[in-house]
Amino acid sequence: MPPAWDQAAHLKNSVIWNRVMSGELDLTFKELVGQSWGYPPLMMFIGGLWSMVFGLGVFQITFLSTLFLILGMLGVYKLSKELNKSETGAVLAALLFSFFPIIFDISRNYLLDLPLTVFVVWAIWALIKARYLADFNKYTVLFVGLFIFSSLTKLNGFLYFGPMFVYVLYRAIKDREVKIVKNLIIAGLIFLVGVGWWYFINFGNIRDYLKIAGEGESVTDPMNLFKLTTWFYYLKLFYSQQATAATSLLFFGALIFWKKIMGDNKNRGFILVFLILSYLIFTVIKNKDTRFTMPLLPVVAVMMGLTLAKLGDFNKIVGKIVCFILGIFIMLSYLSNSFEWPIKKNYFLNFKLPLIGWVEIINVSENPVRSLKTKIWPQKQIVKDIDDGSRVMVIINKEEINGNNLGLFVELADKSITMELVPIRWESYVEMENYLNQMDYVLVPDNDYDLAPVYVINLEALIQSRDFILSQRDNWQLINTYTVYDGKKLFLMKRL
Repeated sequence: MPPAWDQAAHLKNSVIWNRVMSGELDLTFKELVGQSWGYPPLMMFIGGLWSMVFGLGVFQITFLSTLFLILGMLGVYKLSKELNKSETGAVLAALLFSFFPIIFDISRNYLLDLPLTVFVVWAIWALIKARYLADFNKYTVLFVGLFIFSSLTKLNGFLYFGPMFVYVLYRAIKDREVKIVKNLIIAGLIFLVGVGWWYFINFGNIRDYLKIAGEGESVTDPMNLFKLTTWFYYLKLFYSQQATAATSLLFFGALIFWKKIMGDNKNRGFILVFLILSYLIFTVIKNKDTRFTMPLLPVVAVMMGLTLAKLGDFNKIVGKIVCFILGIFIMLSYLSNSFEWPIKKNYFLNFKLPLIGWVEIINVSENPVRSLKTKIWPQKQIVKDIDDGSRVMVIINKEEINGNNLGLFVELADKSITMELVPIRWESYVEMENYLNQMDYVLVPDNDYDLAPVYVINLEALIQSRDFILSQRDNWQLINTYTVYDGKKLFLMKRL
C-alpha cells in the first residue's frame, strides 16, 4: 500500500532535503526546516542524505526503517545484557521486541517513532554505563548525543528523558555525589547548544503539544483526567495493539516478580521509574496515540525476556513449554496480521470490564498492522494526468489515497502541482462553490467509496464537496477514472 498520511509527509520532506543537498532546489535553511510542519528535521535530513547514495524513491528511503529495526533489536539485547548477564534472556528480549505488532508494522513504514525508540533504548543503556552521569566518559557523551538526536526526531522526544533525569537527581541526592549534578549541568548546556535553536523556532508548537488533557477531542483521544478510561487508555493500547495478549500477560508477570528477577541489581528501580513516570506523562498531556509510548517497548521486552530466562532457570521443561506456546501465538499474530493467514481480517475477541471499558484479547485488523495487498495504486498515474502548474482539490482523505501521499508523488515526479485539502468546515455553501470553482482539477471518489475514516475532523466538509462536484458533472471534464480498492472508483475532473 502507498504510504499513509504521516509517512508520506516525512518521505516528501526527505525528498526535499535530497533536492536541496544535491543542488536541485534553492531554499534557505529556515525555509528547509519549515517544510516539515513543526516536525524536527533530523530524520528528514538522514532520509535525504541516504537517498543521495541509495536512490530517490519510496522504497529506498523507507528501507531506513529496516535498519532502525535491527538497531532497536541490538539495543534491546545490549540493555538486557547490561541489566542481567543472561544471554538467553537478551536474545529472547530482542526477538520479542521485533514481534510486537506495532514494531514490525512501523518498521515497514517511514515514521519517526521507530528511530526515536532506538535512540531512547540506546540512551538508557548509555546512562547505565555512565553510572547515571557519575562518570563523564564516552558513555556520557553518547547519552547526551542521543538526547539531542531524540529531541530532533520528534516533538515529544525529550519527554522520555524526564524520568531518566529524575532518577539521576535521586541518585545524586541519595549517594551525595556532587559530580553527578555538575555533569548534569554540563549535559544540559551541551543539549541547549544542540537543540536550543530548534526549540526557539518551534516554541509555540511545543507549548501547544504539552497542554494538559481536558475533555478531549471528539471520537478520538480520551482526555478527561477524572475518568478511569483515560488512565487505562495506554494500557489497553499496549494489550491490544502494541503487543499481543500472551506477551502482555508475560509483562504483568514480570512486573509482579521484577524484584526476584533482578535480585540485588541496583538498576531495577531505574527501569520501573522510567516506565511509570513515562506512562503518567503521556497520560496527562492531551495528545495520545498508539505510537507515542513505543519507546517504552524496548524496556518492556527486556523485562519479558529476563522473565522467560528466569522461568527456564527455575524449571527447564516449564520454560521450554511456555516459550513454545508463546512462540506459536506470536507467529500466528504475525502471519495473520501481515498476510491474513491463517486468520482473515477483521477478527476480534474482546470483553468489557467495569470502569475500564472494552479489552481486546485478540485483534487481527488493519489497526495496528496493515496487511500485504498486491495491487498497483494510481498515485503515479494521477500525477501524470495532471498538467504542471495546476491546483487540485483532493476530495478524499483515506489512508491509501490522500493529499499527503499525492503530494509525495508530485515531489518525486518533480512537478509543480498544488494539492489542496478540503478545510475543516465550509462556512457557507457559497464559499464552498466559489472555492471549488477556482480549482483546475478535482479528485473525487464515487458515492460508494468512503471519503475518510469516521474520526477525520473534516468529514462533513468532504461529503459536502463530493456531493457538490458529482452534482455538477457538466461543468467538469472527466480526465480519467481509477479503480482503487474492491472496485471503488476515483474520478479526476478538469474544470471546463
